[in-house]
Amino acid sequence: MHEWMRDFCHYHGFQLNVNKCKYIISDYQGESDTRFLWSVDGKQKIVPYGSSTTFRYLGLFLNMDLQWDRQFQVLTKMVMDWRWKAFSGKVDTAQLRASVVEYLFPRMEIGMLHSDITQQMCDALLSTIVNTLCERGICQVHIISTNKASVCWPRSLTFGFVHRHREPLIFL
Repeated sequence: MHEWMRDFCHYHGFQLNVNKCKYIISDYQGESDTRFLWSVDGKQKIVPYGSSTTFRYLGLFLNMDLQWDRQFQVLTKMVMDWRWKAFSGKVDTAQLRASVVEYLFPRMEIGMLHSDITQQMCDALLSTIVNTLCERGICQVHIISTNKASVCWPRSLTFGFVHRHREPLIFL
């Protein structure tokens, strides 16, 4: 497959950045591993990495060991950055609601759908979002229940947080 890719890139004048390429081998033997791939021009080597190396693929951070720590860090950073922007920009309630539905949820969707996020992690992210909405004055009227045990992060990321039995708890 790699030789075909090299030929394709060479024919079309493409280059590969060998510093950004991740050549991951499940039975990687450390620094003493002599396996490598050539760059398109054949002048540089693409060195292998072990199976625990995390890489980004279509917006999802994954590795062969299926450890989701990096993905959870990314999701947490998204929520915390959104929270900071909400407070620093003194965003009004209508804009804050729109930012959750139109900005935050779509950005988090791929990580929530495909990674192994636990209920405890969902509750932590949800609590941060709900607390931010409440502190900015949105939730006094809209919250029906804030019982953490009954809240499940919306895997489909619809317009509301959804109970396990699909009963809407919070409408944004």
